[in-house]
Amino acid sequence: MPRYEILSEDAMAVLERGWRRLLSDIGVEFLHEGALERFRAAGQTVEDSVVRFDPDWIMECVANSLGALA
Repeated sequence: MPRYEILSEDAMAVLERGWRRLLSDIGVEFLHEGALERFRAAGQTVEDSVVRFDPDWIMECVANSLGALA
């Protein structure tokens, strides 16, 4: 089966910058105090109910999760 490149390299770079900005600058709201405590303990920035993530930490977590699936 042939491989198709759906997005250009430039488009992929825009997506990469976008998700990194969303997580680090805007953050994600969590309404569960236990989740907020875990993220705080993991070194992420927690302000009220919003967690701002280090994008490299996210990539490390994904890599570790994928390794566990193998």
